[in-house]
Formats: sequence, structure tokens, C-alpha cells
Amino acid sequence: MTNHLPLVTRMPGLLAWRYSLDVAATQGQTPYFAVFEAEFADAAAMTAARTSPQGQQVAADVANYATGGAIVIHYPVQHGTG
Repeated sequence: MTNHLPLVTRMPGLLAWRYSLDVAATQGQTPYFAVFEAEFADAAAMTAARTSPQGQQVAADVANYATGGAIVIHYPVQHGTG
């Protein structure tokens, strides 16, 4: 992660990012060792970032720390009130 996170921070349009290496399952073992969230203005901005030269560097670096690959999930966030 010491190489990967600096690459991530150079992605264009990145608004915020968060990660955890303390991943636990409520039942059984989790198949994941880390969770990472990247925040972009919208899906188009995320796509542009992932296809940019910087995004391609990030994708190429995944194999250096996640030998099983990575799963990318896109989800729009709904803000709660109250």
C-alpha cells in the first residue's frame, strides 16, 4: 500500500478516499484483506479517472499487493437526514 496509495492520490477528479486493512465478517471468514473507497463527483468522473494514465498506473499496481485481484464496485451514495 505504500506505493499504491500515492498513485491513487494522483487520479484526476478524486474528491476523497478512505481505506481499512482491518476487515472482518459478521459470520465466517472474509475473503478480503482490505477495503478502499474513492469518491468522485459522479460515475463519469470515476470512469475518466480510471481510464486516465494515472488510473492505468493504479490498475497495473494492483497485482503488486492483491495477488487475487481486486473487485471494483460502483454505487451512488444517498445522503441521509435526521
